Amino acid sequence: MDETQEPACRSAIPKVNQEIVTSGQGKRVEWPQKLAYSLETAMWKRMTLGSALVLFASCVLASRNGSAAQEPAAADWKVPPEAAKQVNPVKPTAASQARAKKLYGFDCAMCHGTNGDGKGDLAADMKLSLKDWRDPASLKDMTDGELNYIISKGKGKMPAGAEQMKPDELWNMVSYVRSFAGKNAAVKAKE
Repeated sequence: MDETQEPACRSAIPKVNQEIVTSGQGKRVEWPQKLAYSLETAMWKRMTLGSALVLFASCVLASRNGSAAQEPAAADWKVPPEAAKQVNPVKPTAASQARAKKLYGFDCAMCHGTNGDGKGDLAADMKLSLKDWRDPASLKDMTDGELNYIISKGKGKMPAGAEQMKPDELWNMVSYVRSFAGKNAAVKAKE
């Protein structure tokens, strides 16, 4: 093959006029490169504008959802007296407490900690100060009805558990939460 001849595979590619043009930055580039440069610039402009719009929309939605008018202050928040008077109708069994432990692991431990110490990963990230349920004094002034109400309706940043649990499961969760103090007392007695 003669050096002046192009290989067969190159001859099938159409020739492009490799005209020299000046880019916006004063650099000399061939026109296909200028086209790539302008497409890249347009892409970055769209991405920047799109990101700014998403950020703006997020801020607007966050300000609406986090308004003080929608969420009562902790001092104003109270369990209704009729709910506080309720007595736990469900007797805990080994199977029901195993189910409560499983639900607690899915829905509660991220904030309240796997052992009820109130030091879950999400609580730390959100800078929440939660009760240590291992301490018997932390729940001694709360009735089962109050605990059930808080677990089922939610409180502050805590979501409502009634959306994930059936009524019997909610009452079993009350028993499970109360069991943290008993477990801690048993550990201290062994020491």
